[in-house]
Amino acid sequence: MEKRSKEEWARIIGRQRESGESAKGWCAANGINHHTFTDRVQRLKKEGERKGPVWVEAKVEAKKDKAEEIYIETGIFRIKLSSAFDEVTLSRACKVLMSLC
Repeated sequence: MEKRSKEEWARIIGRQRESGESAKGWCAANGINHHTFTDRVQRLKKEGERKGPVWVEAKVEAKKDKAEEIYIETGIFRIKLSSAFDEVTLSRACKVLMSLC
């Protein structure tokens, strides 16, 4: 059985959520045990509730795309912003995420 770190589980959970598929269907399609997946979702959520919000280091990646994009990742959440994002909306989204973490 493969042991995964909390960070790996956070990325896996994020990929499932970005897919828009149900957790059960996504797990089956990606070779992830659904019971283990849901257990890890709950563990990460409980850990976040105990610790509260945590700031993490941002990684900047240079891309040569036409449109500039910014990604913000924390735990199981990933936010994608265009170069013309609305600061008020981002602020509201961050407040909601902090209440969920």
